[in-house]
Amino acid sequence: MFGCAGKGWDIYQCQACGHGFIDPRPTRESIGRAYAEFYTHASKYMVTRKQRFMLSLANGWRNYKLGLSLKPASRMGIILGFTFPMLAALAESRMRELGRPAGESRLLDVGCGNGDFMMLAESAGWACTGIEPDANSAKLAKGRGLEVRNSTLEASELPGGYFDVVTISHVLEHVHDVREASLELNRLLKPGGKLWLQVPNIESIGHRIFGESWLGLDAPRHLHHFTCAGVEKLLSECGFSDVQHVKHRYETARSMSASQRLAIRSKAHSVGITKKLALLWQRMSANRKADRDVLERDFITITARKA
Repeated sequence: MFGCAGKGWDIYQCQACGHGFIDPRPTRESIGRAYAEFYTHASKYMVTRKQRFMLSLANGWRNYKLGLSLKPASRMGIILGFTFPMLAALAESRMRELGRPAGESRLLDVGCGNGDFMMLAESAGWACTGIEPDANSAKLAKGRGLEVRNSTLEASELPGGYFDVVTISHVLEHVHDVREASLELNRLLKPGGKLWLQVPNIESIGHRIFGESWLGLDAPRHLHHFTCAGVEKLLSECGFSDVQHVKHRYETARSMSASQRLAIRSKAHSVGITKKLALLWQRMSANRKADRDVLERDFITITARKA
């Protein structure tokens, strides 16, 4: 999956808390081989005219809906947002529930990649710092004028109690010690500071439908597999309070579409037109169910406060 280094991993799940983990588990020294051709590792960053135009449309909708002043922005995005609600929901979700900062406010993005989210956050007025363990991605982000440390979370040596907001999107499943990482996230936040976290949900309807082709497995890079109850318990034990689940419209439909492409590529599903239509209906039905029930969503999205 995504250029995975080898095959043959099992997933075991704790009967008490539901937390899952892969076996055999790569060591800290060997895991790097699984990222040699990782899909987020680009050697250069370029913005085409089309991408800039699409960004202006998305920002136009975000400014209207969320009260921001992002640039570049086009008012045409407001019209398109009402016309295409799935695209509008995607544009909103990429802001990670981030509003206008109150005065000088600091944000840390853990696993910032090439800095796309940091660029959005800085445009909204936040003072941003990023952590990125991949040297190429960190270099690209720095080339965009962003403050980024090429480091893991645990080795970043950032000051404690410094950030108003910490975001960590699809990173926690990659780390070896999730408790150590969660304690470090808590340490970095100011008292009452906000954590935004997203990880795949192994109890999701997407996993039940697509099985080993589900997007959220990605062995061996995903060392951990989370449940809603497991994440709530982990954060509570690591000094967080006010743990709340965030609803993103159409999220499961989009992620299940990616899982379907993986299934077709691996021939786990046939590709006939009848089957494709059946899977489309299944995806849309699953999304409606996921919108109603947090336990069914492909991704667990949570906000919490440092107690």
